[in-house]
Amino acid sequence: MKIKRRSNVKFENLRKEALVGWINVIYVAINYGIIESITITSGFRLRKKGEKFSFHHVGLAFDFITNPLNYHQRQEFERMLYLQLGPHYDIIYHQDRNGKGQHWHVEYDRKEK
Repeated sequence: MKIKRRSNVKFENLRKEALVGWINVIYVAINYGIIESITITSGFRLRKKGEKFSFHHVGLAFDFITNPLNYHQRQEFERMLYLQLGPHYDIIYHQDRNGKGQHWHVEYDRKEK
């Protein structure tokens, strides 16, 4: 099994919390049977002038794509991600953002009690 990533994605600048999140996404994808369709598309990136803050800028977020899932498959996959990742991770599915197509955004955002 080979995990795919876009050539511009570098793991060395992701913080351990994001790497743990990515490992858990892989685990869920294996159990859901879609690991072959996952590609990480974005990780750490520098903040451009005028760009609003993103957890990508501090190495706490990553994006990935899958082969298209129907509504029910997507809901079940997302439910499995939430159960595996826990309350300190936000999982956002973007149907089509600025013409970039569908993708998942996962970020570590520790919630204090």
